[in-house]
Amino acid sequence: MRHEGRKEPLDDLIEFRCVHRHTVLRPSRVIQPRSWTVTTVTLDTTQGSHDVLEPLDTAELEWIAWTNPITTAFGAEVAASDLSGRTVACHQHITPDIICIVGPLLQAGVRVRMAPCNPDSTDDRSARHLVSIGVEIRGHAGMSAVEHADALAWLASEPADALCDMGGELIAATAAAGHRPAGALEATTTCLHRLAGLDIPFPVLDWNGIPLKELIHNRHHVGAETWPAFTAITGLSLYGREVVVVGFGPVGQGVALLARDLGANVTVVDLDLVESMVTPDATMSQNGAGGSFAAARPMLEGITSVLGNHHYEDVRRVIGDHALVEEHRVVSTTPTGHAVNLAACVVVRVNDAGLITSLDEYLDLSTFPTPG
Repeated sequence: MRHEGRKEPLDDLIEFRCVHRHTVLRPSRVIQPRSWTVTTVTLDTTQGSHDVLEPLDTAELEWIAWTNPITTAFGAEVAASDLSGRTVACHQHITPDIICIVGPLLQAGVRVRMAPCNPDSTDDRSARHLVSIGVEIRGHAGMSAVEHADALAWLASEPADALCDMGGELIAATAAAGHRPAGALEATTTCLHRLAGLDIPFPVLDWNGIPLKELIHNRHHVGAETWPAFTAITGLSLYGREVVVVGFGPVGQGVALLARDLGANVTVVDLDLVESMVTPDATMSQNGAGGSFAAARPMLEGITSVLGNHHYEDVRRVIGDHALVEEHRVVSTTPTGHAVNLAACVVVRVNDAGLITSLDEYLDLSTFPTPG
C-alpha cells in the first residue's frame, strides 16, 4: 500500500519498512480540520505525585513545539484527520517531545493509552500534562520492576488499533494476548531482530529505518544524550577515559565520535567496519601462510570468541604514505586458563584511496601455551 498523489516534503522523511510483510506504508495526506477533543482521563493510582507537580506552562509548550519543528508540522496534518473511535497503545519514553504528536492524535479523536518502556526516562511533568489533555497513562518516574510489569500487562490487556513500541515487549504481549491490531511500530533494531523470531500475526513496521531517525536521531541524538547522562550519574568526565564502542553504525558513530571530542580514548569494535576498509581482493597472512581477507574472517571471529580478554599491549607504530608497521604484544587467556603473551609485528599496505590491500602478521609462537 503506497500513498500516491502530490509528493510532500515530509513523505521523504517518513517511510516505514515492514518487517513481517514486504509493504511500504506512507501516511496519507489529510485535509479535513477538526476541533480539539479530550478523551476520558484514567489516572494511575501509583502516580499520585502528578497532582502536586507544576504543570507545563504555555511558554514551555511553545518551546517544545519550536524545538521539534518536523514532528510539530506532521502533527498538524494528523490533527486535521478524523480518527474517531481508534485506539493507540504506546510503550515508549514519556518525555516532553512526544507531546508534539500525542496531542494531535487526541485532536483527531484517538484514544491514547500509554506506559513507559523505561521508567528511568519518564518525565512526570510531561506525564501530568498528557493526562490533563486526555491520555490514559499508567507510569511514573522510578517505577519498580513489579510496577513496570503491571503497567505493561495493563497496556496489553485491551485491544488497540495500532501499537507504538520501544523494545518489542508490547508487541509480544499483545500477540500473546490474542489481540490483532492493524499494525505496530518498533523503534529499535535489536528488538526487530528479536521479534523476527516470534510468531507475530500482524505487521510490524521498522520505525528505526526511516531516514529522519537514521540520519538525525541515531547518528547524533543518542550520543548527545548518552554522555551527559553518564556524567550526571557517575560525576565523571570523559577526558582521558578508555571507551569501547561495539558496533559502528549510525548510533555507534555518534557515541564514539562525541566521546572522542570530549577527550576519551575510543576503541571501536566492528568486523563489518574492518571489511569496509579493505579492497575486495585484499590478502591476509600469518607467519607467511594466508589467503584472501574474506577467507580469514572466520579465523578473526574465532580468535575473539575463543580467547578471553583478547587485547594488545605495548603498541608501537610507524605510519608511511602507503604502509603501516606495528609492533605489539598479544595478550589473552586460553579456554583452559593459560595466559597468552606473544610478541607480534603487523605490516599493513594501503592503496591511494587509503584502503588496505594486504595485512601480514608475524607472531613469535615460542611462548604460546601448548596442551598438556
